[in-house]
Amino acid sequence: MDRRDFILLGAAGLGIATGLAGCGKEPAASITATAPPAQAPETVLDASARAAFQALADALAPGAGAAGFADYLETQLSAPPEQAMLMLRYLGVPAPYADFYLPALAAAQVWSKQTFGKAIEALDAASVAALVGDIAAGKPTAWAAAPAPFFYFVLRADAVDVAYGTRGGFERLGVPYMAHIEPAGDWS
Repeated sequence: MDRRDFILLGAAGLGIATGLAGCGKEPAASITATAPPAQAPETVLDASARAAFQALADALAPGAGAAGFADYLETQLSAPPEQAMLMLRYLGVPAPYADFYLPALAAAQVWSKQTFGKAIEALDAASVAALVGDIAAGKPTAWAAAPAPFFYFVLRADAVDVAYGTRGGFERLGVPYMAHIEPAGDWS
């Protein structure tokens, strides 16, 4: 069977399946069941968490904050786990992914306040960079979350995806964007 015959056979099968799909069933126009009303998605990150994640992401991958890291993280944490594009999913960490990010951010906030006397979002860029270095090295002693270096690894991978894994990121790097399959959006 050549390619043309295969396509014709597939089209014929689709036509038959479409014709049989409604056999013995009530027409769709007379079905009165309605879908439940759409609900606004709940937000996962409060303003403080968004600002802290933006600061951390910028320290890990310059430009990630401006590229919308907090929006990306909010979108991915709100998405069904099988649709999330977070590094955790690819590492096989079980969902819900907020159970990883939020405790790790809380632990980072504790370390930031112990070390610098301020929350992450109130630190200058040099202090955030030093904080990130401490997290990467596993320095925080009172860390009540997944291991600090693992948080660093995951957050850095996500920040790099946002900063450089989109059409805009490729342009900032001066690399031609040549997607095999063009995405519908940057990360939505």
